[in-house]
Amino acid sequence: MYTLLVVINVLSAILMIIAILLQAGSSDMGALFGGASTETVFGAEGASSFLVKVTAVLATVFLLTSFSLAYISGKRTQRSVVLTGGKKVVIEKKGVAPKLPNATK
Repeated sequence: MYTLLVVINVLSAILMIIAILLQAGSSDMGALFGGASTETVFGAEGASSFLVKVTAVLATVFLLTSFSLAYISGKRTQRSVVLTGGKKVVIEKKGVAPKLPNATK
């Protein structure tokens, strides 16, 4: 489940970057004053509204997967393999003291 969320998160981030870069910028002086561009492929407003909707959907997917990954990571009981030098280490739960053998006084 964790790996699937990571894959979806990365794909949505890459696709969102592409969708944002494909959107036309308003660098024309005519566009600043409401002038229409003649270089449209999808119609007068087709490309911009389609790319805005795609960007909004991808941003929503990205945020939901990011929050889900943060929630799942907070509940994991293993540390990263990178931080432990290749050894798996189980983190003990906070607030639970280990049981000690019967000690003689």
